[in-house]
Amino acid sequence: MEYFCLNINSYYSNIYNLTNLNYLFLFIIFFLGVYFSEIYSVVSCTIFFIITTFKNFRLDKINLAIILYVLLISALYFQALNVDQLKEVIIFVIGPFIFFFLGKFNNNFRIGNKLITFFALSLFVYCFILFFRDTQGEFSINLFQNYYYGSRNKLFYKSEIEGYFINETNLSLLILTSLFLLFFSRIKNLLKVLIYPILVLMILMTSSRTAIFTLIFLLVIYLFKNKRFKLNLKSFIFLSFIVGLLILFQGYYFQFINITFERFIRFFAEYSSQDANLGLAGRLLHYQNAINYSDNFFNFNGYRFLLNKFGFTSHNEILGHTSSFGIIPTLLYFFIYFLLSKKSIYNFKKGAFKYYSDIIYCFIISYLIIGLTENIYVSNIQWIYVMMFIFGIANKNNYHVEKTVSFNS
Repeated sequence: MEYFCLNINSYYSNIYNLTNLNYLFLFIIFFLGVYFSEIYSVVSCTIFFIITTFKNFRLDKINLAIILYVLLISALYFQALNVDQLKEVIIFVIGPFIFFFLGKFNNNFRIGNKLITFFALSLFVYCFILFFRDTQGEFSINLFQNYYYGSRNKLFYKSEIEGYFINETNLSLLILTSLFLLFFSRIKNLLKVLIYPILVLMILMTSSRTAIFTLIFLLVIYLFKNKRFKLNLKSFIFLSFIVGLLILFQGYYFQFINITFERFIRFFAEYSSQDANLGLAGRLLHYQNAINYSDNFFNFNGYRFLLNKFGFTSHNEILGHTSSFGIIPTLLYFFIYFLLSKKSIYNFKKGAFKYYSDIIYCFIISYLIIGLTENIYVSNIQWIYVMMFIFGIANKNNYHVEKTVSFNS
């Protein structure tokens, strides 16, 4: 009996070590994509999938639809002109779904506190490093020198800045995702109270209207939907801490609040053509450019077509797909997205994983709302990878029978 127990303990110890190793590889995969290029992320993920996961692959209806979609878009892509066909196929066509398959068929990845904390804290650190930089790209917590604070307050012209800075709206989506993942993670409340205000301040200072609206929308939903989200003492401390920080950043620092409200108002107002891209007029122009290339059942343009031709994306997720490959591939893509969302929610509502179905809702709501005014698939493909990876884990076929698995798995 003692020998049997030792073997069992050794078995679970090996599984635990293997799981930690998988998380290390997952970190490396996303690190390569974030700090070098998305193509490194996809290629390393594919190699990791083949070595550790491919033996578990099963061909069900959803996987068959994904494979057919990938083959169709790849065939259309290789007829596109003046694009880096192979690179874009790897990044935009294979990339999202290889992350989905990795999440679905790698048994060492399970939705639980470890995974949610991994993504919440990783995104927070990444957003913190990206946001607190001066116009030279150096790390700085001085808001007078901050690139994003300066760009929104018109303290300089972006055209005069050398170096690469992620777009404010794209950064705000990553911050928003870190926020709601942190909310559903089970890390220490004290750590949450310290991180929440920083994330909220960052998302306000980016002045992204869709991200702020989505955050408010999610807060209102869970204020009524989730009993854990009532304004209790912890929430009061959190809100008081934010108010205190806002008072601390009064004067010049407080301008970002005014800028945010001004951007909401100016969205529907008339203003100079120099700022036309900030409002509804600019969005309508981008929509019209995309619509002009969206009237075919099939297109051969590629995902970066509008960006290369006009210097702007479609600023709409649906039009981004239709202008790239046509109506039928777009319908197929969103049909697959609907199936993945539906099964993810169904699986998590069964048994012990019900708590984490809210994470899927947050991803879907963020994607749909921000996708109205941004072409996320082109401008923030790394976020799509994260979403598809979570969808893959949520689509595991055996989740509905594993009702006794702990949240801390």
